[in-house]
Amino acid sequence: MRLAVAFPADPTGHDRALWWGCGALIFAVAVLIGLNTFYVLPVWDMAKEGNPATFFHSAILAAVALTLFVIGGRAVAPVRYPRLWLAGGFLFAYLAMDEAVEIHERVAMAVWKSIGIWDRILHYEITYALWEALFAPVFVLGGLILLALIVSHRGYVRQFFWMGLAALGFWGLALILEFVGLTYLPTHKTAYGVAVFYEESFELVGSTLFLLGSVLIMRRLLGWGERRDGG
Repeated sequence: MRLAVAFPADPTGHDRALWWGCGALIFAVAVLIGLNTFYVLPVWDMAKEGNPATFFHSAILAAVALTLFVIGGRAVAPVRYPRLWLAGGFLFAYLAMDEAVEIHERVAMAVWKSIGIWDRILHYEITYALWEALFAPVFVLGGLILLALIVSHRGYVRQFFWMGLAALGFWGLALILEFVGLTYLPTHKTAYGVAVFYEESFELVGSTLFLLGSVLIMRRLLGWGERRDGG
């Protein structure tokens, strides 16, 4: 999928900045995944919490939130459903905080303790992946919001449509892998590590794709690619 087709042959200053920014992001993501593939250290281990790799992913999610807020806040033609864009912004703002400070882990632990099943989860009698059922309403609502935005604006920038769908696919695969890892592989160190690596990689790739697509649709909807008189 070529980003170049979304930019004109005679780019504006905005175009050049977005092009170099997108390129730098793709390079950084590729390097991070490569480091986790061949030479893992705690500082860039995507499976660990509270390290630079985690905050890097959190920053990507925060950038998506900001992009959606900008689109929804402008609310001018051809932007459709500005409230949905703003809702998507709040969704990604939550996801960015969750990635940085482990909100869903803390909430799930508190719920399991309150209903008396935490000890059974610690002893693998009940899968910790039960947290996905707890947060299922968030996943479903968020997925429907994003799908509505992707489909309703598919005629403006086709890269946003395909990148958005691909991002939803990668996030879905990550949830499936997390369920498999936490349910069937928690005591198999190597297999669990492989599952976690692919899960985190899919999450990161999905977030990156959605950010790139969001930047392209923002450029189109807000008219940033249009040349002004005198430049």
